[in-house]
Amino acid sequence: MELAIWIIIIVVTIVSTILALLTSVTKWGDKMVDKYAKEEKKDDTNENK
Repeated sequence: MELAIWIIIIVVTIVSTILALLTSVTKWGDKMVDKYAKEEKKDDTNENK
């Protein structure tokens, strides 16, 4: 029984770590996408002039 408890604890820890990494990566990715989108808009306005 103790082994099963340890396995559950380890799995929960790994899953929570992966979720935390995914959320931080997606937040960083969103920031990069916003920057890229803003730069693209700037380029478009320069071309139109």
